Amino acid sequence: MKKMLLFLGLVLGGLTTVTAQITGRFYQQSGYVYFVGQNVSGNFLDGFTVQCVNMSLNQQQTYDIGRLADGETFSIGPSDGWSWQAGEQVIVTLPSGQSFYWVYEPARSHGVPARKNTEADSTNVRKEPGADGEKAL
Repeated sequence: MKKMLLFLGLVLGGLTTVTAQITGRFYQQSGYVYFVGQNVSGNFLDGFTVQCVNMSLNQQQTYDIGRLADGETFSIGPSDGWSWQAGEQVIVTLPSGQSFYWVYEPARSHGVPARKNTEADSTNVRKEPGADGEKAL
């Protein structure tokens, strides 16, 4: 039983290491959206591609990334010729054929409803002296 658990632990640990090559996220800077990916493999990544895809418009653009050291990042955005729209994908493909992808979904902003003053919340309401049984000083 112990050997089986050890084997499963090694296999699952290996899978975790294999899948943790690139991390990525979208962010906004100066009103523009960028995707930033980071090498978290612990090694150099040589010769991988980054593909930006808009399926609904049948558009795509591929970028060849030469060499990326552990901890280094790359970014894709308007300065690289790609402006992100909702639902578009970025696909990172390593020389081994392993791929990772992310889908851009813009953050939704929700309006804050106007606040109404109530009796229980009268801290922002100016009362006239003598109102509601108060005595004028």
